[in-house]
Amino acid sequence: MMKIAFVVGNFPKNSETFVLNQITGLLNRGHEVDIFARYKPSEERIHEEVSEYGLKQRTTYSNIPDNILLRLLFSPVQALRAPASRLRPMFESLKVHTYGRDALSLQAFYMTSSFNPSNYEITYAHFGPNGNIGSIFIRSGFNTNLVTMFHGNDIRMALNRNKQMYEPAFKESNLLLTNSEFNRKNLIQLGADPDKIDIQPIAIDTDRFHCPSERDQTNTGKIKITTIGRLVEEKGHEFAINAVSRINSRTNKNIEYHIVGSGPLKADLQRQTRRLNVEKSVVFCGQRSRSEVIRKLCHSDIFLLPSIDEGFGTVLLEAQSTKIPIVASRTGGIPEAVSTDSSVLIEPQNSRVIADEIVELIQNPSRRKAMGEAGRKFVINNYTIDVANDLLQSRFKRILHEDTS
Repeated sequence: MMKIAFVVGNFPKNSETFVLNQITGLLNRGHEVDIFARYKPSEERIHEEVSEYGLKQRTTYSNIPDNILLRLLFSPVQALRAPASRLRPMFESLKVHTYGRDALSLQAFYMTSSFNPSNYEITYAHFGPNGNIGSIFIRSGFNTNLVTMFHGNDIRMALNRNKQMYEPAFKESNLLLTNSEFNRKNLIQLGADPDKIDIQPIAIDTDRFHCPSERDQTNTGKIKITTIGRLVEEKGHEFAINAVSRINSRTNKNIEYHIVGSGPLKADLQRQTRRLNVEKSVVFCGQRSRSEVIRKLCHSDIFLLPSIDEGFGTVLLEAQSTKIPIVASRTGGIPEAVSTDSSVLIEPQNSRVIADEIVELIQNPSRRKAMGEAGRKFVINNYTIDVANDLLQSRFKRILHEDTS
C-alpha cells in the first residue's frame, strides 16, 4: 500500500473527471489517498463518486482568503498557528522571483501552511502551478517523491506568459506526466528534461459511459448536437453557434444544440444566439453531474468540439464511448483522442466547415452509426480506466523502488 497526496486547485471540480478517476482508481487498488486543494468550488452538482468514496472527508482545503488584503492581514496569524516544521516552506514560498504569482498573491504561503508531504510517499500534483507548490517542500528538505502532471491550460499559460514559470516543478519532480504527445513536445519547449516525461493516458470508465440501448437513428424530425466544455474563448463556442445558424438554413430538421458547461462567456454567447435568431435551437445546460452528462450523450446524435486550442479533450473519449460520431477541431492533442473512423477533424474557427460536415452527417444516419461503433471500439482498445490506473500505479511503485535502491 502506498500513501499518496493529491495536490490540486479546486476539488471536486466537474470538468476535471481525470483527477477523480485517478483518485478512485488508486483507492480501489488499496492505496491510501488524501487530497489537498486550494479551493472548494461552489458547483451545485458534483459527480456521484465524491459521495460514494467519501472524498470530501479526505480533502483538506487551504482556506485562502479571497481578498488579497485579508491574506496579508492574516498571514502573520497563519505563520504563528503553523507547526514549526512548516515555517521553512512557508518562507520559501515567498520568493517572488522563483514562484511568481503564487508567491506574490500568497497562495503558495497558505498552501504550504496546510500540508505536510512527509506523511506521504508520493506527492502527486495536478497542473504546473501545483507542481511548483510541491517543489517548495522538496527544497525545504521534506521527504517525499514529487510527481507533476501537466494538462493543457497550464502549459498554454506558460507558453503565453513566462516559459520559465515551471522551472521549480521541472527540477524537483521525480517524474513529469502529461496526457498527449502534443503536450510532451510543449513541455520540452518550456525546458523540461525529456527523460523525465512520460505520457499518462487520461482514460475513462467505459462501463459507465455506455448507453443502455442503441441510439435511434430513424428519427427524421430532430437532430441533437452536444458540446461539453467551459464557456471560455479557447473552446470556440462562438463558431459552433454561428454554424447552427448555417445548419438551420440548410435543413428542415429540428436542430437542438446543447452546450454543457459554465463560464464567463455565457452572457456573450446568449447575446450571440439572439443576434443570429437561434435562441430556440441553442440550449445552455450549465454544469451537470457525470450521470447527467452520460444521459445527455446517450440522447445526442452528434458530438461537436469546436476548440481553438485543446491539450487533449477527455470529453471526446466520453462521447466516443457512448457511440456518438465526432466533429472536432484539428488542434492540439485532439487528433490523439479520436479515431479516424469515428471523427471528422476540421480546421479551427471555421463555422462554414463545421456546418458542412454536420449537415453531411445529418443526411447520412448509417455513417453516423458506423462512426459511433468505431469510436467505442477505439476507446476500449486504447483508453480504458483500469489500464491507465494500473500504469499510474506501476509508475509510482517504480519511483519508490528507485528511491530505495
